[in-house]
Amino acid sequence: MSATVVDLTDAEAGQRRDGPNGKGRPGQGGPENGRPDGADTTTASGARGAAPSTRLAWFPVFTGDMLSETRGWPLVARGAYYELLAAQWDLELLPRDAARLRVLIGATPAEWRKVWPHVAGKFPIVGGGRQNPTLEARRAQAYALRERRRAGAKQTNQARWGSRSANGADDASA
Repeated sequence: MSATVVDLTDAEAGQRRDGPNGKGRPGQGGPENGRPDGADTTTASGARGAAPSTRLAWFPVFTGDMLSETRGWPLVARGAYYELLAAQWDLELLPRDAARLRVLIGATPAEWRKVWPHVAGKFPIVGGGRQNPTLEARRAQAYALRERRRAGAKQTNQARWGSRSANGADDASA
């Protein structure tokens, strides 16, 4: 088997690196938020979760933990577990009803019959819905990390720029 070499012009390489119109994250292409459609990923239509300004766009996945927790599970159960974790991260609280959970992740009734015995214990009922307690602990850690980083950035900016506001004027005179 031989490898195919693709030679890109400088313009093509730049577009792939910087995305269309020179926007996007370096090396990844696409729009600044990384989504090909440019959709706002900080808000979920109809989501009951946190306000857009307080939501976290990512959640930590520790592959060793994930693999050890789901070893021996059918593939569909492992996929459903991840989908439920992602939905919980987005919504904060999952529906109580197993049938609504099935619809939420798009599982067929036959798939759900295989999945539910594996994932049910991972999402106990708390308050008005279901939550994975480990994921909620990681959410609290992520919020704390974000706040530490914000405080550090504020301190750094204060040291670098003083009390100037974003428009360059002193806050005291604005």
